Amino acid sequence: MKTRAPWVLLLAARVAVAAGSGAAAPQEPRTFNTADHVHNGISRNVVSLSRWIDSFFGNYPVEEERLDDRVRVIPLVEFREGDSPSLKLRVSAKLRLPQLNRRLGLVLSAFQDENSAQFGVPGQFSDDEDVRQAALRYVLEEEKRLRVHADLGLRFYPEPDPYVRLRWRYQLTEDPVASRVIQYLFWSPRRGWGETTRFEMEEKLAPKTFVRSTTAATWSEQSRGVDWSQGYSAWYYFSRRRAMGLDWLTDGFTDPRLSVDKHRFTFKYRRRVARDWLFLQVAPFLEWPRDRDFRTTPGITLQMETIFGTGPWF
Repeated sequence: MKTRAPWVLLLAARVAVAAGSGAAAPQEPRTFNTADHVHNGISRNVVSLSRWIDSFFGNYPVEEERLDDRVRVIPLVEFREGDSPSLKLRVSAKLRLPQLNRRLGLVLSAFQDENSAQFGVPGQFSDDEDVRQAALRYVLEEEKRLRVHADLGLRFYPEPDPYVRLRWRYQLTEDPVASRVIQYLFWSPRRGWGETTRFEMEEKLAPKTFVRSTTAATWSEQSRGVDWSQGYSAWYYFSRRRAMGLDWLTDGFTDPRLSVDKHRFTFKYRRRVARDWLFLQVAPFLEWPRDRDFRTTPGITLQMETIFGTGPWF
């Protein structure tokens, strides 16, 4: 495989050194009864539970708000009926800059962005494009219910495409049903102007289980009318080391008429195998894509994830 992002190695080294130095934020020692403490903490309400599981899986709702010294490297192989095995490398890195009260950070990534549609960002990237980007991110407002940040950067297709993006998130309710609305406004010469509206609802069914509904729509100068998606998911954690999830996603467009582009059902099983920095995940799936006349297409994704720097929120 070609090396797509050599800067990642340098940044990973810098983050690893920072994480191990005395300047790093002190971590609470794991004393006796830690398992009970963690269980009680994440079981208090649906927001705490969903935040913990999203962090454990590296899911989009948490990752798009993180801004700390961290590099994620995810080699994976995907097998899909009728296709050759596909080997991919997803890399993301974030580095908080010390200026401006820790509101400024550097965001780098090199990955194919299928997961953005799963969590309600359809149309901002094309599913079949390998998106690499580098941006400065500034947090304009951060409170318990409200968060606003702005990105200014470049995407590479491989030709460079400058872009700006504003993201606004407001927590409407927390218990017993958590709900939030997320709004994006973005522009680039390649895509033109666009906006995405995303609405999420979550409910805790049991101390270790929650379900989520994600509804999203994107309009841009390049979209097919409105690109939309509707997703449902259920998540369960066995322990601090193991968790599973079920996803159903339907996405589509409205021009020239309201149409479905794909249905996808995925089962995910994830296990932490080395402290807080090495994860293995297996994800069998079934797809019904328009370009295959909605024929049932099975497949499976196998991945390993390594985290350098600050660990997940669990």
